Amino acid sequence: MMDSTLPRRQLYREIWALAWPMAGTNFLSRGAAIVDTAMVGRLSAVALAGLGMAQIPVFLAMAIQRGLGIGGQVLIAYHTGANEPERRLNVARAVVAITALVSVCLAVLSWLVSPWLCRMMGADEAMLAESIRFLNVYYVMLIFSGSFFVFSAIFQGAGDARTPLYVTLGVNLLHVVVAYATIFGRLGLPRLGVAGSAWGMGISELAGTMVLAVIAKRRGLWAPGFRGLSLGAVRTVWRLGAPTAGERLLVNGMQGVYYRLLAGFGAAAIAAHRIGVDMEAVSWLPAVGFGQAATTIVGQRLGANDPEGARRAGWITTQISSVFMGTLGLSFALFAEQWMHLFTADPVVIGLGVKFCMAAAAIQVPMAIAMVVSGALRGAGETRWVMWTPVVGGWLVRLPLSYLFGYTLGFGLVGIWWTMLSDWVVRGLMVSLKFKYLRFRLGEKVQIPPEPAPDADKGDLAG
Repeated sequence: MMDSTLPRRQLYREIWALAWPMAGTNFLSRGAAIVDTAMVGRLSAVALAGLGMAQIPVFLAMAIQRGLGIGGQVLIAYHTGANEPERRLNVARAVVAITALVSVCLAVLSWLVSPWLCRMMGADEAMLAESIRFLNVYYVMLIFSGSFFVFSAIFQGAGDARTPLYVTLGVNLLHVVVAYATIFGRLGLPRLGVAGSAWGMGISELAGTMVLAVIAKRRGLWAPGFRGLSLGAVRTVWRLGAPTAGERLLVNGMQGVYYRLLAGFGAAAIAAHRIGVDMEAVSWLPAVGFGQAATTIVGQRLGANDPEGARRAGWITTQISSVFMGTLGLSFALFAEQWMHLFTADPVVIGLGVKFCMAAAAIQVPMAIAMVVSGALRGAGETRWVMWTPVVGGWLVRLPLSYLFGYTLGFGLVGIWWTMLSDWVVRGLMVSLKFKYLRFRLGEKVQIPPEPAPDADKGDLAG
């Protein structure tokens, strides 16, 4: 059990112990996709643009899965801080079960609507063909993507950020090997092009899910099956996770419209944007990790009845992430061309990507603030407020300004890219003001009644 209060120095140690493995896990999770982008970029600009288009349907499907995972992480962190292992086990069982069920439904629905969605974003027939090749394989494997994230969230909420990091490292190595072999037709496997990227992702995440599930069961963090599943835990996970899923859907819906605006400037523009986002992941994926660390430490502090420590932890984590992302932002501005050469040799794509790098450099600190303080708010159970930030920053600010500057005023692609700054500034202000004046009420929202163990095995797992 955690102490009821923590001195500042100890709080720094708690944050670092959680943040760096979570940041590493997020970077590794995206790292394989970055390598995929570099490999697909060697095929053609159309193949790369098709992969970029496919990310919007992928992110829409992942949004709901990850929303549920975050909801579970908040509750697991709270019950860890409150030293309630039985309730923590109930939450873990609930979030794994509901994610598996939802993933099957998502795969079917997403498979049906993806061609329409890609066309709506401006994909021509060549881009669409590449996107569908990737998505047809990805949806078969969707349940493993969600399950891998959820099991990682279970460990992270319990305060163990290193186990997901080590497993993710192995998952990435397997991903890269399978993707390389199937994209280019190596090691005796057929040349599948863009679809090879999806095979690499699915097979590696299946392996990672199995490993994490076994470890979680052995440590009493999760138990398989539906017998004795707590409906109260399911409802609470959904109550906290649904707004996070809604937030991700709103973000990805906004990004879909944003891609539609970018598509008006051709395949090279989409390819440059895709490369720019993967390049920028070097900074924002660790920031996502810092945000997840803030979610865990704030939830644990509130479970330990330490609201002051929870607030302090949120601000300290934000400061660390801002310095980190600001430093990387400088490298985007100073070494833009070198960054782009890591991903493509196409001179047109490089020329556009260098311009993207300037805008990317400017948004790093506002993005760090928005991401990490949002994570702190999620840890406090304020997922609904976070859900509304992309509505204001993205739908009401970024998209109208993108059309205004990109098309009406004639600034083109560069004008559209620079509207990202306004979006992140607005979101950062919204979450910072909320967190500053927040009265913590997570304890009121966590209403999972204790349930008697149905059999001896459950008691053993609860530890």
